[in-house]
Amino acid sequence: MITESSCKAVYVWILGQFGNQIEDAPYILEKIIDEEAEMNHEELQTNLVIATTRLFFTRAPEMKNMLQKLYK
Repeated sequence: MITESSCKAVYVWILGQFGNQIEDAPYILEKIIDEEAEMNHEELQTNLVIATTRLFFTRAPEMKNMLQKLYK
């Protein structure tokens, strides 16, 4: 389990870049979004928004609710 916020930020970036090739990418992102309720780490916040938006364009049904969570 990755616990350091900067490491999670890099992991999220990878999921955003290669999410089409990683079958469980949306569900991994969802878990990270749920765990990071406070999201005090700016780089992690930014990467979550970017990764989720990227995946939304190719996997919209899976990503719609996650984008809503992020923007609330």
